[in-house]
Amino acid sequence: MTNSLPLVSVVIPSYNHAAYIEQCIESVISQDYANIELIIIDDGSSDSSVDVIQAMVAKCQERFTRFEFRVRSNKGLPATMNEGLWWAQGKYYSYISSDDLMLPDKTSIMVAAIESEPSIAGVFACAEIIDENQSSISLHKLQSVTVYDFEDVLVYANWLVASSMLVDLNAMKDLGGYDESIYFEDWYMWLKLTHAGFKLMVLPDILVKYRMHADNMSKNIVKMFEGRKQIVEMYKSHPLYSQAMSQTYAATALEYSELSRKESFSYLVAGFRCSPKIAFTHNFMYSIVKMLVPKSILRAIKRVVG
Repeated sequence: MTNSLPLVSVVIPSYNHAAYIEQCIESVISQDYANIELIIIDDGSSDSSVDVIQAMVAKCQERFTRFEFRVRSNKGLPATMNEGLWWAQGKYYSYISSDDLMLPDKTSIMVAAIESEPSIAGVFACAEIIDENQSSISLHKLQSVTVYDFEDVLVYANWLVASSMLVDLNAMKDLGGYDESIYFEDWYMWLKLTHAGFKLMVLPDILVKYRMHADNMSKNIVKMFEGRKQIVEMYKSHPLYSQAMSQTYAATALEYSELSRKESFSYLVAGFRCSPKIAFTHNFMYSIVKMLVPKSILRAIKRVVG
């Protein structure tokens, strides 16, 4: 039965997540889909991540069709993603951050979905947002299956959770993998896939748990902004360039809204100058709300609406 199922390559890039990596690996072990190869690459962790992973090697070797654990000096996330991509031998590629979790039926549901839709190169799912202790914070959820093309991805009109992805491996390899000079490597890959004519589909099922904590890469707001801007600049000749750049500013404004109203407002103004259409977007309107409404009221509203 295992051999009749497409091989799925799951890649876990590990870096200083000793507190979470065991839970992440266990979530892959617990998949109800049998034919999985697991690739773990430690990118020069300075904590005890390697020791935690080493203690699970025998269990992984027993569980997975193929298993690889590599340890080396730090090269950064895009280089680590490429290493896993080029080593992988599956039909589909699935990435998960070493602090996130898969739900047990994640792989089986997503393989069934992508196998039934030949025009789809990648499938994503919805997520539960959790904290350091796995307590639920919120749900990142759609109501129905949604399909995105290049323009949807370029102007942020999408709902793509990186750690939920299941993508055609050959499609990613044919496009040359990740650009290791790009900081925002996941968005870069989604744009490459859709620009090549592929479509991406999001299922309404919650199939992963995305962990929010103080060390999340996304907390580095300025670096995230520069990474987004770098990618949008690649499509400067596209008719939606100004709108995409305005959304880059709006996304950063929303991230700053929790930390600095002044910075948030300055990014909104810059985004409006790129394209006044920004005023009708979720990021713009939500940033305004978060700047004007006291946090205590927002928290109360969130508790009421769930």
